[in-house]
Amino acid sequence: MVTRFRSVAEDTGLVEGARRLGRTPSEIMTIASIVQAESRDKRDMPKVARVVYNRLNRTPEMRLQMDSTVLYGLNKFGSRASTEDLKSRSPYNTYIRPGLPPGPICNPGADAIEAALNPAAGRWLWFVVTDPEKGVMKFADSHSEFVKLVEEHKKNLKSG
Repeated sequence: MVTRFRSVAEDTGLVEGARRLGRTPSEIMTIASIVQAESRDKRDMPKVARVVYNRLNRTPEMRLQMDSTVLYGLNKFGSRASTEDLKSRSPYNTYIRPGLPPGPICNPGADAIEAALNPAAGRWLWFVVTDPEKGVMKFADSHSEFVKLVEEHKKNLKSG
């Protein structure tokens, strides 16, 4: 596993890419792990990475608010954190704690690392899996657009 990681780190230019982005390799791996956990399709990974960076780079910084990090901190599996889960005091609860969690939440693949090093261009702050059955993920850069995507998600849950 260590040999494979070193190979992927070298192939993706992890150290140089992290430096270029003003991050440490460890931070890039944490971002890549969130990208891995949150993405349904590798084509969405660069956009998910952009959402993470856009939230971190806001002034004031926007909390990441990722269910995947909350669930990791609770040693739970799934895609949605419950209201009770969101009350967790875990350092991985990115709903209550600013910045990145203290470390990766999974072992990201090369596609997720590549996305973390080369995020898509965009102003997105949110993403929603609007059609869970088909794995359709949509992105929004305004809160009102995000609310519409959540409604689309709910509608597709009821019809599915």
